[in-house]
Amino acid sequence: MKNRKGTWVLGVLLLAIVSCNKNEPVADSNVWLPAELKSYFLFYPGSYWVMEMPGTDFVDSLFILSTRLDTQTVLHPGSRQPIGLKEKLSVLYFSPFYGRRFLIEAEGQAFCGQRANTLPCFRITKKNLKGNSDTVVHESIIAYFPFEANRILPAKEKGTDVLFASPKLATYNQLDSTFTNVWRLTVDLDQTEQNQLSVRHFAPGIGLIRWQVPEFGFNWLVRRYATKQTP
Repeated sequence: MKNRKGTWVLGVLLLAIVSCNKNEPVADSNVWLPAELKSYFLFYPGSYWVMEMPGTDFVDSLFILSTRLDTQTVLHPGSRQPIGLKEKLSVLYFSPFYGRRFLIEAEGQAFCGQRANTLPCFRITKKNLKGNSDTVVHESIIAYFPFEANRILPAKEKGTDVLFASPKLATYNQLDSTFTNVWRLTVDLDQTEQNQLSVRHFAPGIGLIRWQVPEFGFNWLVRRYATKQTP
């Protein structure tokens, strides 16, 4: 009888321990967007990019309609209890040439703070919006951060597109300008570009400096720009 009682008590203790572990907050569970990622994607209204396509008379002027940097609650994947906070960046752009609004979003995954150098961690998504509404027409992940990790993405990461990141370019010449620390990010099946391969170049403090969709002959290059990285 004593053995049965001892076994019952031990079982209750083990159950209590497991329950506590399931709901116990995990250390370093806050997920803040890294400063390097923000340097490529965080821009505020007042920023603009005048783009041109060599060999044509086409000119576009991208500008920002709104910027939000929100703090959201991170939930434990098992207990669904709050265990930390994370940042989410949302930047709304407008392209007069295409008459289109699109949203660039960046956010981290749960527990990303514990594995910032593993894959995937932070992701950058592009969303094409319908007219003046918030309805998403097309959506595609255009990069994971750290960018180095993109080179080893499997052919399909949970059904998303194949992503590539070329080694960072210390210097990059384009038109009459020289840019530094440029990343070349490629999506082989970009749903925001009619499922075609797309290539984008980003420079810190400047953002998008080149955008290509080879299938359509698009090769937009930045001619002039002005950026604001503080409200």
